[in-house]
Amino acid sequence: MSLIHKLKLLSGQLDGVEFTLLPGDTIFHVGPARTLHEDRLESTLANADNVFYIPGDHLPASFRVRCADSEVSLEVRENGNICWIAQELPLNEVVYVAGLTLAVREENETWSAAVLDHRLPVVAPYASLEHAAAAAPQRAPITLWLTLAALAAVVAATGWWVYDRQRPATQVRNLELVLAQSPYDYNVVHDKHGRIHAFSDTAEAMSWGQRASERAGRTKDIYHIRHLEIARIGTFLDSAGVDYAVIRLRTPQVPEVVITAVSADDSERRRRVAAMLAPHLPYATRIDVRSVGDGHLVSLARNGLSARGITTRLGTQAGRTSLTNDTFLDDAALHAMSRYRDEFVQEWGARRVHINIRLWDDLLKGRSYQYSDDQLLSIGEGRWEFSTSGSR
Repeated sequence: MSLIHKLKLLSGQLDGVEFTLLPGDTIFHVGPARTLHEDRLESTLANADNVFYIPGDHLPASFRVRCADSEVSLEVRENGNICWIAQELPLNEVVYVAGLTLAVREENETWSAAVLDHRLPVVAPYASLEHAAAAAPQRAPITLWLTLAALAAVVAATGWWVYDRQRPATQVRNLELVLAQSPYDYNVVHDKHGRIHAFSDTAEAMSWGQRASERAGRTKDIYHIRHLEIARIGTFLDSAGVDYAVIRLRTPQVPEVVITAVSADDSERRRRVAAMLAPHLPYATRIDVRSVGDGHLVSLARNGLSARGITTRLGTQAGRTSLTNDTFLDDAALHAMSRYRDEFVQEWGARRVHINIRLWDDLLKGRSYQYSDDQLLSIGEGRWEFSTSGSR
């Protein structure tokens, strides 16, 4: 069973102060306050169970006391070294560490006579002791104020360090570091309540991230699968009676929602939709709501296909406008049309305009007749289709 120990400072501005050493690692940083904010301390302080700062004019140094089941060990890092160096730590004896004088004992023991009687060397000669004693009452208030100021600086610096570690922006960076070894990609953001959200594209990526967060002790991270979150937002818009074309979560902090235009000026309607969505998208700093008409989408789709040498005719399918190729397409053209359809769906969705690829090979198994620019096609089972040039 690990024992609790006590550490007593015997020099410096905190002379006489005792610290409780719990089982595990306790790190002490010694030096000017400004070194708390230097980057090289992050690796020293980040993973310690307990961290204390001892102010002083010493060169920056750190020492670590490790309380294990059977022993107490001491390691020191000073003079710019990046590695810990072991140092002997006899219990209940005066030791010198990183420019300080201190002692360590088990909690249930008392301090030895050597520790209690320890004094720093006297610099003034014996003849001047009487003068020093007379001057002591004048210096005592100054020493007290300096000590209080140092303690205030310690509290402020420690408070800022703790606050910085808990800031949402810092937590986002920390989770990004946790996920850095993942084979998947994530978008990590925070909401206005400080909660951390991670977006990925697959269930495998979400599962990997959740396990990584649990191993890092991050039990409050929230994971989303992008297409499921889009479906959730779409369900809400449907229930609110808002016709929309597509929802994009390329950048989760700025979701894009494209609604169906109903008038030339939809600015007020877009504003209302953004305000309605805001409570349901806590991770969004801004919601980009745009409007587009079906005619514009049809024009975009036809122009894109026409640029690939594919002519189309309009129709309706399940209440949506559909575009279908009206001529036979070879394999290269079919591949080009399929790729463009995927690109169009990615950008504009398939709720308002549907691109339908028609395999004319199947239609031409029977006999077909052509009269000038019009065609009479056998589509099997005794059925025929008459296509006029005006419907293209």
